[in-house]
Amino acid sequence: MSSKDQDLNFKYVVRLTGGGIFCSTKDGVTGRTRVFLVFKDQEKIYSRNALKETWDELDDRQEFQCIWEGFVNAIRNGIPSFSSANLAGI
Repeated sequence: MSSKDQDLNFKYVVRLTGGGIFCSTKDGVTGRTRVFLVFKDQEKIYSRNALKETWDELDDRQEFQCIWEGFVNAIRNGIPSFSSANLAGI
């Protein structure tokens, strides 16, 4: 596990109607925002690559585990959580 992954600060999550979860994080080392799509049932996490305008699947099992644990801990600690279902009428 790299020190970069250990320093992710989860800011909020949005539960998507399709079963995914959108997570916004701040990298404690660089200060940059990192965005992830988490699919719990499929055990997959995608990271947003803004330069390429793509979602890249995390292949590194250690990085996946670190981000997954950070996500679970953030939910337990009560970070702001929203649902896209609530936005349907907007």
